[in-house]
Amino acid sequence: PFWAWNEKLNKDELIRQIREMKAVGIGGFFMHSRDGLETEYLGEEWLDCIKAAVNEAKSNGMYAWLYDDDRWPSGSCGGMVSSGEGKGCKGLTLEVCKNGDMKDALAVYAAVIDDMEIYSVRRVTDARDMKNSETMLIARLEISAPSEWFNNAPPPDNLSFEEVGDFIKSTHECYKACVGEEFGKTVKGIFTDEPRLADRHAAFNPKRCWIPWTVGFDEYYKNKRGSDVFDTLPYIYFNGEKSRKARHDYWRTVSERFLEAYSRQISVWCAENGIAYTGHFLQEDKLGLCCRVSGSIMPHYALQDVPAIDLLTNRTVEYMTVKQCVSVASQLGKDMVLSEMYGCTGWNFDFEGQKRIGEWQYVLGINQRCQHLALYSLRGCRKRDYPPSINCNVPWWSEYRTVEDYFARLGYVLRQGKRVENVLVIHPMSTVWSKIGCNPYGNPVRKEERDVPAMNKLGDKLNEFIKYLCHNHYGCELGDETLIAEHGSVKNGKFIIGQAEYDTVIVPFSETLFATTKKLLSDFEKQGGEIIWGNNEPRKKPLVSITDNNGNETTDILYQLRKTDDGHILYLVNTSKEKSHIANIDFDGKVYKLNPMNGEIYLFDTQNGFKDYFPLCGSSLFYITDTEIEYDEVYVHKELTDGIPLSPVSYNTDTQNILTLDKCYYTLNGEKSDLKEVWLSQCEIRETLEMRQINLNGIEQRYRWIDKPHKNNDKIVTLEFPFTSLCDVKCAELVIERSGEFEIYLDGQKIKNKPIGYFIDKSFERVPLPDFVKGNHVITIECNYRNDFELENIYITGDFGVNPSREIIEKPKTLTFGDITKQGYFHYAGAMEYCFEYDMESEKETYLDVTDFKGICASALVNGNEIKIPWNSEGVMRIDNLMHIGRNEIKVKVFTGFRNMLGPPHLKNKPTVTKDSTFCPKGENHTDEYIVAEAGLYNAKIRHAK
Repeated sequence: PFWAWNEKLNKDELIRQIREMKAVGIGGFFMHSRDGLETEYLGEEWLDCIKAAVNEAKSNGMYAWLYDDDRWPSGSCGGMVSSGEGKGCKGLTLEVCKNGDMKDALAVYAAVIDDMEIYSVRRVTDARDMKNSETMLIARLEISAPSEWFNNAPPPDNLSFEEVGDFIKSTHECYKACVGEEFGKTVKGIFTDEPRLADRHAAFNPKRCWIPWTVGFDEYYKNKRGSDVFDTLPYIYFNGEKSRKARHDYWRTVSERFLEAYSRQISVWCAENGIAYTGHFLQEDKLGLCCRVSGSIMPHYALQDVPAIDLLTNRTVEYMTVKQCVSVASQLGKDMVLSEMYGCTGWNFDFEGQKRIGEWQYVLGINQRCQHLALYSLRGCRKRDYPPSINCNVPWWSEYRTVEDYFARLGYVLRQGKRVENVLVIHPMSTVWSKIGCNPYGNPVRKEERDVPAMNKLGDKLNEFIKYLCHNHYGCELGDETLIAEHGSVKNGKFIIGQAEYDTVIVPFSETLFATTKKLLSDFEKQGGEIIWGNNEPRKKPLVSITDNNGNETTDILYQLRKTDDGHILYLVNTSKEKSHIANIDFDGKVYKLNPMNGEIYLFDTQNGFKDYFPLCGSSLFYITDTEIEYDEVYVHKELTDGIPLSPVSYNTDTQNILTLDKCYYTLNGEKSDLKEVWLSQCEIRETLEMRQINLNGIEQRYRWIDKPHKNNDKIVTLEFPFTSLCDVKCAELVIERSGEFEIYLDGQKIKNKPIGYFIDKSFERVPLPDFVKGNHVITIECNYRNDFELENIYITGDFGVNPSREIIEKPKTLTFGDITKQGYFHYAGAMEYCFEYDMESEKETYLDVTDFKGICASALVNGNEIKIPWNSEGVMRIDNLMHIGRNEIKVKVFTGFRNMLGPPHLKNKPTVTKDSTFCPKGENHTDEYIVAEAGLYNAKIRHAK
């Protein structure tokens, strides 16, 4: 995972969390600076923590991977590299005027234009040479203004060999000196994150458009293209007869320069110093934006030891993103392909979602996960940093090993042999280069620049075409023309890129091709190769046919085929969340089924044909070989009876119940506010005190400013949190962050603010509360507010119930099937255990079915024997070997997440991306109602084999 170092770091806590990761099967981590960091980045204390983490990883047989910047994008070293004189992101701006200031101009033109069209253009050196019919165009090199995101420095200039070299010296070489002999051993590699050329934080003159540039780019262009970039520069901005070639040559040169200045320098350094280069690039899923921010992406993967992508949110739609990366890995023989996944999905993201998204990517060619994120701390703003946290500070952590082991086994198998794909799709990046111009009258938001949306739509079409090929079982990869020029050939009727061979080439959306590509296609056609022009499917049959009982291709199921020395690996995934399938598989050989859940191997029964059952989001992993191998048993799919319903006789919780208090009255300067949400109260308090706002992440890192005196520090601030109890309550506790900073009162009675432990996360401190009776109550907290403070919601925990009106009630004596939020556990964050009894009358093949649950995951105890249920499809389990004649005790535990405790409680619509702003909605996206997620067990039954 990305282990987000986001607090004041403590070496003992780092070591504790590493051991927690080890305990659940996590094999390593990326040490990643994130929002909220209060230890100086690359300072002495930071480097001491790096050494401590590396040493602990070594002692646990784990790997400690580096991350190469303070947050992202990479290249600035937390602003240290990009803050010097003449440093930082550079743009070539164009001013359109009648008679402008020509000072510091790189080129000046006299042009005849009409809106976006250009009809003639010539270079001038004197304004007196201008004709009345002509408009002056002035090209200048400008440096971006500073940005808070880069700690008040400009974004980096990643086209500059010198600045990237400085970045390597200040980061990579610093870490090498810090780590010593473990560099390249325990420290396996370094991650670069979204390096780019057109950063959204870059700020130039708003009335001038700009394109990526750097000092010396014109000479570089001349060496690459054999012409002067300034001769045709205006045609990049305006539309004219020379625009397509001018744009193509410019963006091709930008792509080459970025590749050589950034990735090649880092790749060479990593190779010379014995560590792996990995990481992902920005806008992998959008052709227009990819061109604007990188030139192109696929050539960078060729220079990485571990090519990687970023696929966040709870979606399985970016086929192009995956295929761009895995294609290069296949073509150039790179065994491990990494994906950063699961971020932005929210606190209720379940194991089934991890499986579904992970397996969708794995069947397309990914074989290693980087979980986004493992948050070091949940204090303050940190809990809103693209959750969930995949770390020991979540309620379901004890169950996570099942997921880790599952993907460890799966990834291991999918790194054996070589993936078999026979269709090559030519990537249309050179066509995109020829079509991306720049609005000459000033730039809007990056994604809305003049030609970008149209090229993004072209990317959407390419994505849909790749999806169509995959779901119709045409094994396909993408071919980048830059890589084809370097690694391409034709032999024996095969189109070859590096180690990959194809017998069909599709050219779907290309209007522009390299001469090298055109020549190879001609040779391929002469040797009998199949070329498909346009987005049409191949005429040949798929390598693997997966059909229903009517002989139709089962397009919900994706496959990956791998060739090994003595057989094939065949991996199939049902991508449907609505439909299960029984599929017939057309492939010959002796079939073994591998179970990543438990590591067992089954001899697959093919007497009635090679077919298998695929539940919703289900998958199967097969090894097909004529070689005899050991197996555990013969696998036969069993049909089961409808079942005997069970009813819970009692229930247990593994933690105390919770009442979230997220609204308060605040008093500042003697004035009391209305009742409002805590985040909004803090915004108003900080505005009054003239302090920077902290409800959203992305500001200057905290280690740079929290210890500096502020003129309005130590103003007295009081927060009052009202709540209602419909019963008497004993032994309740207050959960609060930084309890020692506050005076705490219950109904005016001062209580000790010394914590007695923590609630799941170390920052959620537990403070005992006095007993209170039925009625209305107020918890008051008071502090001398400082600039570094983060006011957060508070929580009351105890052995009570909480109804949907958010009133404390007596603890429910019973629990029925269905949503626990309606049964007294409205904000609950923990496991709910349902207890059953079953009288077994005779020995027969018996199964427990608890597939109908809502939560992160589940588990079952049958007479004390535990069975893990990470996702719903594992909820049908054979249990007769764990039972006996007579009464049997069965317990089913459903684990919930932090969604109902941490929110967002007032967000009206479910977000695609969960981030900081999700937790402080305004306007139409806000509701006063409390929105929680359903949770609980909805059904349980005993079933028997027919």
